Parts: sequence; C-alpha cells; structure tokens
Amino acid sequence: AGPLLSLVDTSFVGLSGTPATSAQQLAALGPATTFMDGATYLFAFLNVATTNLYSSARAASDHAQDKVDGPDLAAESVVRTATRVSLRCGFGIMFFILV
Repeated sequence: AGPLLSLVDTSFVGLSGTPATSAQQLAALGPATTFMDGATYLFAFLNVATTNLYSSARAASDHAQDKVDGPDLAAESVVRTATRVSLRCGFGIMFFILV
C-alpha cells in the first residue's frame, strides 16, 4: 500500500497548483514520502516482537503456574513494555516531524 499511496500523493500534489509551486511541493514530497515509508517499515518490528514475546511469556507462565488462574505478570510486562516503546517512538517521530 505504501508505493501506491505515494503515487497518489505525488499525482495529487503535481496537479494541484501552478507549475512553479507544484515543482517545489513535489521536491519536498519526495524525501518526506521516503522518510515516512521507512519509518513505517522500521517500526513494524513492534508487532512481530510483541507477538513473539507475549506468546513466549504466556507459554512459560502456563508451564510454571501449572494452569492456575490468576494474573499473568510476565505477559502483562511484555504488553506494558511494548506500549511504552510504541508511545516513545510515536512521540519521537511526531517531535521530529513538527520541529
């Protein structure tokens, strides 16, 4: 979806103004599109890593607790850590874009 969305953005910006302003806007859109696509792929690791760590923690706690009902502290810790990392990354990208 990334390259198709970039193509739509480029065509919209290229057709939305006078030739002089469209050229400047297209020049600014190129690096911005590359940066955002790269950031999307870079932070996709959160989904894979969180799923793997969460399932490993659940499996380990199932064997350790002998299937006793109660809070799964290791799995909750994984979710809390993933949430903190994703929020910090999101705020970092937001700060980088706005400044």
